[in-house]
Amino acid sequence: MTGRSVRGVSELRAKPARSTAWLALVGCLLVACPALLLELDRPDVTTADELSTLVTSLHTLDRMAALSGAGAWSLDACIPQLNGQLKFDRPPAIHWLHAAVLMWLDRSAASIDMDVWVARLVSVGLALLTVAAVFWAGHSIGGTLTGTLAALVCAANPLLVYYGRLATPGILMTSLTTLAIASGLWATRPLRPAPSVERQFMGWVLCGLAMGAAVLSFGPSAILIAGGPLLLLLILCPQRTSHLMGLVAAALIAILLVLPWALLVAPHVGMLPGAIPGALPGALPGALPGALPGALPGALPGALPGAGGRGRGGSRITPVVRRTSVGAGIGGVWRYFRRCGCRGRCG
Repeated sequence: MTGRSVRGVSELRAKPARSTAWLALVGCLLVACPALLLELDRPDVTTADELSTLVTSLHTLDRMAALSGAGAWSLDACIPQLNGQLKFDRPPAIHWLHAAVLMWLDRSAASIDMDVWVARLVSVGLALLTVAAVFWAGHSIGGTLTGTLAALVCAANPLLVYYGRLATPGILMTSLTTLAIASGLWATRPLRPAPSVERQFMGWVLCGLAMGAAVLSFGPSAILIAGGPLLLLLILCPQRTSHLMGLVAAALIAILLVLPWALLVAPHVGMLPGAIPGALPGALPGALPGALPGALPGALPGALPGAGGRGRGGSRITPVVRRTSVGAGIGGVWRYFRRCGCRGRCG
């Protein structure tokens, strides 16, 4: 049997498996919907966090509309506002998301109850995204059955159901960090055959984008929340230590995604070093300038077994980390993955 025929047979076998996986994912989402949507049309705001988030989102939206109508639009309109004051101590992502959805409503006819219901509906969508990300992570590790069981357990989690019905930043951070972890697992495939170069590239780029969005929804410590499980995975799977470069690249992408927000608020807080921890709550003191560069590019290659030696793909890890520490962009990461793929599929 020729190589082309073997590939054809494998593709035919893969099509039913993919269809089964998609059907299982849809089934898990349908199971999660009733608990999240039950009596969602009764918008009784009872928590101070939800009330503060909703009022800030509405005030921010009103300010955006006023500046746009007056022809005086500026980037400062993206800064959350409450009672006429700019709030640099609030993560902006949840307010941007609410404003992007609420702006499609007729503001002259919209009521407070409608605004609350729509904002909570956004949270329901984020909760479903969390369930889908958990399914994706389980599928990347053990296949459709593992992903289905993981998604069903996640859908039955009382905390997910509770916060998935509230218009608060917590569910946004949860969905984004879970998505980052799932994309990292998809890129590494720890207990399955080595992934392709293209899969690694796309997976780690998506992981970095999700981590950056999570930072904008919670704070710089979201990088540690999402990167911690992936780091533990690399430690427990020595055959995947070459994927450390992907994790470092994802962290750098997340930092680059947050940098425009830090530059936007820098003139208001007076100095850039204080902008990130001051504007994004949840940040550990010095977490971004101190803990992250020391923990990822410096400490991890020495802590991982055999990080200074050669991985299965035949490439040295430490020199690669040094070469791509700060100035490496997506093109450099792509060349790294291509080189590892030519030597036998990274990992």
